[in-house]
Amino acid sequence: MKKNIIKKIGIIAVSVLALSVFAGCGTGSGKKATKVRIATQPSVLSATALLAKEKGYLEEELKDSGVEVKWTSFENGPSMNEAFAAGEQDIGVLGDVPLLLAKSNGQKNSILIKAASGDKTVALVASPNTKLENYSELKGKKVGYVVGSYAQFLLYRILEECGLTFNDIESVNLGNADIPAAIESGEIDFGVIWEPVITSGVNNGQITVIADGKDLTRNNVYYEIVSAFEKENPEIAQAYANAIKRAAKDIKDDPEAAAKSLSEDIELDP
Repeated sequence: MKKNIIKKIGIIAVSVLALSVFAGCGTGSGKKATKVRIATQPSVLSATALLAKEKGYLEEELKDSGVEVKWTSFENGPSMNEAFAAGEQDIGVLGDVPLLLAKSNGQKNSILIKAASGDKTVALVASPNTKLENYSELKGKKVGYVVGSYAQFLLYRILEECGLTFNDIESVNLGNADIPAAIESGEIDFGVIWEPVITSGVNNGQITVIADGKDLTRNNVYYEIVSAFEKENPEIAQAYANAIKRAAKDIKDDPEAAAKSLSEDIELDP
């Protein structure tokens, strides 16, 4: 599993280095911010932001501006969305489903960088002895997932494959990190979770992977920024993009060292 996580982190770094950065489009004509509030998640898909935090890259990029940097970790996209809606964050990293939900609820945020895309970072899981011959066997089962997350969309696609809907299962809204223990205790039958909880749950013998997004859907993750904040502070947006690129290069050059640096933030042994 160690090599698997290192490989995933490395792939994300290559993806970031290859993708466009959309920062620097603002006018910067209004009141300048003296603080930037950065939202992260303890996820492999947030690896570049987490390494930039560990290395102090954003603080370096902003050292001549006097802008204070405040980092806050959120368990998942929906909880991060709530903080953005309350005006408590400026830049964050979110999956495509929470981003779309935020847009539909009137949040005015822009995509700064596409962080990562993959089909194996979210999975349907169950207890190690579970045998599932067909997705139709999910009917009537208790399935735990974070409501409003990409995990819910993967579950939708799995159910769709066998002609089921959410009405055919018993949905249980649980935190991502709480799902393996809920499966182990028998509180739920299945769960849909994302990394690093997949790897830690498998390593601990709590769960096994039944299916991931392969041939079903891909999880797209983006760095987002409050549109008004970007417009008035383009130099901060560019500084953040620069910090992310620096971290991505570090990961690409030495993914094993990066995995060691990120082990505490991602909550996995390097």
